Amino acid sequence: RDAQVDDARLVLRVIGEAKLSGGSALNYAGVVKINRDSHGYAAGVAIKDGETGETREIQAGAVINATGSWAEKLHPSPDPGLHLRPLRGSHLVFPGWAFPFPDAATFFHPRDRRPVFIIPWEGAVIYGTTDIDHKTDLSEEPVISDEEISYLMEGLDTFFPSLEISIKDAFSFYAGVRPVLSRKHLAPSKESREHVVWIDKGLVTVTGGKLTTFMKLAGDAMKAVMPFLPQANTLKKESLFRPVSHDIADERISPEILRRLYGHYGEGAKEILNNAGAEDLTFIPGTNTVWAELRYVAEHEATRHLEDLMMRRVRIGLITQNGGKEHIGRIKKLCAPVLPWDEEKWDSEIKNYLDKWRRSNSVHPFF
Repeated sequence: RDAQVDDARLVLRVIGEAKLSGGSALNYAGVVKINRDSHGYAAGVAIKDGETGETREIQAGAVINATGSWAEKLHPSPDPGLHLRPLRGSHLVFPGWAFPFPDAATFFHPRDRRPVFIIPWEGAVIYGTTDIDHKTDLSEEPVISDEEISYLMEGLDTFFPSLEISIKDAFSFYAGVRPVLSRKHLAPSKESREHVVWIDKGLVTVTGGKLTTFMKLAGDAMKAVMPFLPQANTLKKESLFRPVSHDIADERISPEILRRLYGHYGEGAKEILNNAGAEDLTFIPGTNTVWAELRYVAEHEATRHLEDLMMRRVRIGLITQNGGKEHIGRIKKLCAPVLPWDEEKWDSEIKNYLDKWRRSNSVHPFF
């Protein structure tokens, strides 16, 4: 058995559960320093707003560093022979019609026998992934390379020549950087995906691993930090997500859409439905996203920029033509009442988003 997930929505659900439990979450805030007390124990962090430059300090009894490929910037590896090796994985996103079969498919790439996957996702199809060393600055948005494009298209041409799929058919690409721990510097796909926990006087670093094992990573990190938090309650094994009361039966939508909304937004699904007109509970063309989701995420999920909304709250920027440009007028109409943006700000956000999308997600430069 296998499964698929919208990784951004999973992260946002986890953040939402943390807030419901009394936690706080800050967007566009980077940690620039681990503060320590007179005995050398972690006592909090200094953070900096990535846009305004404002800095502040937050006190804490311990600090968990779960920053992926950036982890060693805050906590160098205590093992001189084991270090993070950033590996890039890139996907191409195609419209659903490009692959006329309903289920996922996998094959071994003819060049190196690595498994690659074709997976229906959010109304589109994602195809990948690559696995190569990421040698560019981690502070810059990762982008696919010409070599990766050629590699992926070679696989399609070999196994599905009759489909005559071209890179021109792709909606977009996206790339991510895996925090892989390396000791022997093996071929990228041969490196272990196991995680580690490092402990340094109240600073607990967890890195490596995969999204599919995030609960295991979190549990190991919490076990490691508990000795530094004597006032904390004993750890309990319990469900991550609070039970959602499925007491809404909305005749305007199918049970499948209702299940998806509850999965993505938890109790927030009720607000989405209560505030939506019938026309806003239809799908954005070619996607599994309904229009009503946009207003909710704009209002409740720390949306600072249009890019946040289009790429990371929902995935319209990846799974529609030209980054969803044709839909921006309606998106503005839906979200303007809940975003504190005047006309000048909206114009700036639209321009900046489309410029960023062309640089970081458009396949057009590759043909």
